[in-house]
Amino acid sequence: NGYKIYYCDTDSIVVNKPIDPKFVGENIGDFKLVAKILRGYFVSNKLYMMVDQFNNNIIRSKGINSSLSEKQFISLLNNVSIHSNTKISMKNVYEGNVYIENRSLILNYDSFKKRNKIYDNKGR
Repeated sequence: NGYKIYYCDTDSIVVNKPIDPKFVGENIGDFKLVAKILRGYFVSNKLYMMVDQFNNNIIRSKGINSSLSEKQFISLLNNVSIHSNTKISMKNVYEGNVYIENRSLILNYDSFKKRNKIYDNKGR
């Protein structure tokens, strides 16, 4: 019915217009409106940022801190690699300890080939 699907995962979908109210509700299998999105940057599965109607950032970045900026998401979509930091936990079973360590990492723009990039009419 003229829907453009910008992102879809097991429990979420982002489309270009409101879903018919008969499919939205609180029952199992119903869609639930979480936010109205002004703009979104969908880099890969579980790596995206959306800005809602209240200018709140909604960031999902599995395995990476959610401190990525809008500028960094735009860079990834424009084929520019970025630097970020993340925390990892390391177990030492012999000592019975878990260490949390900060790690610097580089996100290469070409690491995300699972999805085709879709740009708006301004090439963004």
